[in-house]
Amino acid sequence: MQLQLPKIEELAALQPEKGVFTVLTRVRAHREVSKLTLIVRTNKAGTLGRHTVQAKNYVLKPMIKGQTQYIAIKIPAQENDGIYRIAAALRIEQKGKAGVVSKGVFIQVVENGQPSLKTIAELRRTQISKKNKHSRKPWLRNSPISGC
Repeated sequence: MQLQLPKIEELAALQPEKGVFTVLTRVRAHREVSKLTLIVRTNKAGTLGRHTVQAKNYVLKPMIKGQTQYIAIKIPAQENDGIYRIAAALRIEQKGKAGVVSKGVFIQVVENGQPSLKTIAELRRTQISKKNKHSRKPWLRNSPISGC
């Protein structure tokens, strides 16, 4: 079983409609499975750990080897500024046992009340870029030795 979340470009292009992002995910079966659940949790990243904002389970249809299902995950656009971690996990049940077989994570960033979706790598690049931009000393910005 394999869970595939959208790529960077697809996430960046998504805009909330009526306060909800609709994220199309793909599940591909590598074997036959009858009980399959997609678990999606939204957690607020904070100084003292994470606080669960929303949790939702999507029960999927039984799948056979090679089959693909597309699931539209509904992610509420958060109103409060901050960083929200959205974790999706694919859980199967077979022979009385259950477990997560595939998972993925993306991020919702809310700045000045404007929500956007990003991958973790894209968020890190943005944070590093902002840090480097603000860390340069003002008197060095236009200096001939700074290379600017």
